[in-house]
Amino acid sequence: MTAPTAPGRVVAVGSVNVDRILRCPALPAPGETVLVTDSAQGFGGKGANQAVAAAAMGAPTHLVAKVGADADGRAALADLRGAGVDIGAVLVDTDAPTGQAVVMVDPSGENSILVVPGANARLTGAEVTEALASLALTPADVVLTSGEVPEECILATAAVLRDGGPRWIHNAAPVGG
Repeated sequence: MTAPTAPGRVVAVGSVNVDRILRCPALPAPGETVLVTDSAQGFGGKGANQAVAAAAMGAPTHLVAKVGADADGRAALADLRGAGVDIGAVLVDTDAPTGQAVVMVDPSGENSILVVPGANARLTGAEVTEALASLALTPADVVLTSGEVPEECILATAAVLRDGGPRWIHNAAPVGG
């Protein structure tokens, strides 16, 4: 009889944003002004969203990211902690604001999104490498990456994982820019 193995962790390497959601009767065309019918604010970012989803499914989850030393960063960290995400590898940048996304949504759910990267753009490959090393990854873990952080962060993750170990899943969104 084999001993049961410990469940793996989910480690998301990615962005944290404050989402400002604007509900519009229609998405504006170039040069057009549209009055917003409703607005809301929440937290997002591809990395944070992946981490919150994994934690909600019961997986032990860590986030490797960077936020600003502003009220939005403090609130995002509290939100992540409240969702059950381990934020020990989330760095705080005193020189950049927390990332922001403005999400315009029409009645059918179609959206257009503008992202101000803020501190997300200042996460480095060296910081990612150090965070992944400190987590002592095992083959039972899963590492998630996405395209809202600098490419060097994705390449650093690939370098850490190139000799095997955890499963790596990369979400290429957003492509471009």
